[in-house]
Amino acid sequence: MKPKINTLVSLIVTALALTACGGGGSNGSATTNNTPSSANASASAISGTAAAGAPIAGTVTLLDSRGTRKTTTIQTDGSFTIDTAGLQGPFLLRATGSAAGTPVTLHAAATSDDLGRTINITPLTDLIIANIAGAPAASLFDAALTDISAITTGALDRSRDTLTLRLRPILDGMGVAAGFDLLRSPFKADHSGLDGALDLLKVSIDQDRGLATITSRVSGHSIVDTLSSLSDTDALPPVDGSAVKAAASDLNAISAVLAQLNTALLNGLPSGSQLEALRALFDSDFLDSGQPLSAFLGSEDLPAGIAYTNPVITFRSADGNTLRIRCRMAVSSTFVDNHAAALTFHKDAGGRWLIQGDRQIGGISPYIVSLRAMQPGGAYAYQRYVEFWIDSPANLGASRAVLQGPGLPSISTGIPGLETVEGIMLGRSTSMDTSEMFVPDDDLAYASEVHLPMCADRPASRALCLDESRLQAYSVYTVTFLDSNNRIIGEPASTSLAAPPLSAAQMAATPEKWFVSFTSLSPATRAEMPNASNISASWTLPTSAGFSVSFLSFSADGTLKGLDLDPGATSWSLGRGIQSSTIVRDAQISISVQASGGREFTTARYYP
Repeated sequence: MKPKINTLVSLIVTALALTACGGGGSNGSATTNNTPSSANASASAISGTAAAGAPIAGTVTLLDSRGTRKTTTIQTDGSFTIDTAGLQGPFLLRATGSAAGTPVTLHAAATSDDLGRTINITPLTDLIIANIAGAPAASLFDAALTDISAITTGALDRSRDTLTLRLRPILDGMGVAAGFDLLRSPFKADHSGLDGALDLLKVSIDQDRGLATITSRVSGHSIVDTLSSLSDTDALPPVDGSAVKAAASDLNAISAVLAQLNTALLNGLPSGSQLEALRALFDSDFLDSGQPLSAFLGSEDLPAGIAYTNPVITFRSADGNTLRIRCRMAVSSTFVDNHAAALTFHKDAGGRWLIQGDRQIGGISPYIVSLRAMQPGGAYAYQRYVEFWIDSPANLGASRAVLQGPGLPSISTGIPGLETVEGIMLGRSTSMDTSEMFVPDDDLAYASEVHLPMCADRPASRALCLDESRLQAYSVYTVTFLDSNNRIIGEPASTSLAAPPLSAAQMAATPEKWFVSFTSLSPATRAEMPNASNISASWTLPTSAGFSVSFLSFSADGTLKGLDLDPGATSWSLGRGIQSSTIVRDAQISISVQASGGREFTTARYYP
């Protein structure tokens, strides 16, 4: 069974193996890549800041009116520059990646008049484009070669002006000047000015109904924007400027607490007086993925060099004494962009902000698995599935759970607040030593994880599967825990898939990129095993950068061996033969490698 540790630690441990990866394609339109520095920006370039309360880590792709695309990498401060030489306006821009560890895809637009100027990409510019398109901005970008002539300077200005008036109370509270252009005025992702306003605003888009909801995290009030109309003019209600500034001040104070936490954990878990100083940063009511403070600070899995940065408010209580934030997490200066650390802070009577953990009674971790298995005759077949490892300590009262996310079947649960969802019902596993794990209701006695193959290549024996057509990068999955009376308890836990599984065709075309390849097995057949003094194997590593060997499994009738491997290992020896006086009936060996984003590639070889 894969080890389960609390969310903060599991994020850290996962991060140690992560490296950047990328890919491309544009459905028939010309595609090029460029990454110019801001110092080389020209009159044909567009530069700006991509942020959603925190800098976006990822890429910006520009689409011109003829369907040609160019892509550039966003810098750590959210800035980007992309050259439009040879392209024809108007232009659509898409920023894809994560902000404070949460997946985002946001849009903006520019005309030929904007060349050599600033164009920002934020949730607000995404809404500006949606109001011109009359639909979510993503639908306009994804249509690729459709007419985007509606993107004119006049249309951009009208949509921007309407939105600016509706957000004026928050903008004024953060000191954003009356003449500030949400689309074109330069800003920094430093929690001041416009970036501070982004911290305090939440934009949610309902694609089915064509509506956007803008919520003030200061007052809790919301306004609705009908995407197909620019006639919505009701503004967020006025708020006390001091309340806006207090929320911004609280976020800065929380940033300072995180800085203290980062310093304390710079060299791993401290001891003595330094450990006591570290404990002082936490609330006595701390709870993180079902783990109390003693378990978190007592973990041996806590590596050195952890850094939690760029907090963004996700909830602020009416009295201002409780804030929930999400933030980026890095280990040893390696940025992790496919997970977010979600934390709750509480202000004590002395005005100190204390860390309360994520307040979740359980956790969820995904593994995206691709299997390459040799068939009789020597050919390989491919299977793809996602494993969700979901757990909660039994003493915290969770009896059942609901896993929700794209690609899961539509079900009616009868549970208030979760009546009809894309999901599956889970119960506690009754399999040996896995009582803390949650698995599908129809597999309680055997499973220790939620194992979901892709529907396209689902084995006939499996009823549940994931609809691959519904998956995309950063698909979000949530688990809600229930007590014995089917009442929701604790905060829901969520995770995201860094990327959908590769297709079988992709893997079959270049298997050496993803999988190990066995070069020798000794003995080579089952018939030779009873007389062999040693069982051994060797293999070549995947050619893709950033892949590391992780686990080997060997089985032969009554012999079963599993072990962790060094990342660069290319051979293994059991050191003994098979204790059998007759032919071995079944024997196989498999090796798994880990890649970024929780992806795992396993090669299985059956002995003839």
